[in-house]
Amino acid sequence: MNPPYDRGSAIVIEVEFKKQEPFIAALYFDPITPKITITDSLGTNKISDITLTKKTTGKWYYICQTLTSWNIGVYSVKVAASTDTYNDITINLENFELI
Repeated sequence: MNPPYDRGSAIVIEVEFKKQEPFIAALYFDPITPKITITDSLGTNKISDITLTKKTTGKWYYICQTLTSWNIGVYSVKVAASTDTYNDITINLENFELI
C-alpha cells in the first residue's frame, strides 16, 4: 500500500490492461468503457462506476479528489470492464489509506 494520504488530497489511480494470448507476450489492449469504484472501510461507495480516462493503449487513469469529510481509514479500489470477447473483467487495485 502507498503511504497514507491526507483527507482532501487528489490521488492518481493508474490502471494497465494487458491480455495474455497463448505463446505470445502479454499485450496492452483497450477494454470497452472501464469504470472505477472506490469503497471506504465501512463498505460505502465513495466513487461508483465512473469511467476512467485513457492515456494511451492499455493505460488508463482516474484522479480521485477525496474530501476532508471522508472517513479516516483504508479505501478499496476496483475497476470493471469488458471486451468483445470477455464480459466481466475485474481488477482489484492496491488500496489507499486516508489519515
